[in-house]
Amino acid sequence: MFERISKEVKILIERYGLLRPSELAEHCGLFVLRVPYRRVHGVSLSLGGLRVVTVDPSLPAQRQNGALLHETGHQVLHPGTVGFFIEANPFERPTKYELEAHLFALLYALRWDKWGFEECGCDLFRFAGVYGLPYRAAEVVAWNFEKFRCFV
Repeated sequence: MFERISKEVKILIERYGLLRPSELAEHCGLFVLRVPYRRVHGVSLSLGGLRVVTVDPSLPAQRQNGALLHETGHQVLHPGTVGFFIEANPFERPTKYELEAHLFALLYALRWDKWGFEECGCDLFRFAGVYGLPYRAAEVVAWNFEKFRCFV
């Protein structure tokens, strides 16, 4: 799983460069909407050929970016599915698709926001939390650290 997702992220970066998450989504052919929600951070869906990702604009900027990357990950990795990104319960194991979208978001954010990672003391778990991504995603990246080092 890790290798496949890191490869997808690497391909996107090679194709488009390191873009802001909203620009990445647009370059992937996604229509980005900002929709105020209560508990949902973002939504990914396809309607009659139109691929849409939404994010809650009331979230802090880094959490909005995390939600956009997560939903973009769904569209890249799982086209045609519908997903809702709700604040993760740190003790709940995410489904396979959710974990893959979390990994996509974290791997892209680590490349795109190197300064933010340094600001977090190069603490992978803290950095994931700032982006609203669960501990489990950071744990998978940590387990694959040597592979990740080759990726960056």
